[in-house]
Amino acid sequence: MKSNVNRALIFQGGGSLGAYEAGVYNAIKESLSELFKIEGRDNEPLFHIVSGTSIGSINAAILVENYNKGK
Repeated sequence: MKSNVNRALIFQGGGSLGAYEAGVYNAIKESLSELFKIEGRDNEPLFHIVSGTSIGSINAAILVENYNKGK
């Protein structure tokens, strides 16, 4: 059953927050990936929308680029 829910990930700007955001994303990714695997939703994207400002936009671009390379 396909869900009508969209998940967004918005990264904040501000220098040192970039490293913090990377760690938080990694923890969220591990938790959601495990949950999706248990629920049989392995092919579903973790986030439908990824955006950010300043360093957050760089993190968002890196995340999306790496996701696209994995396909």
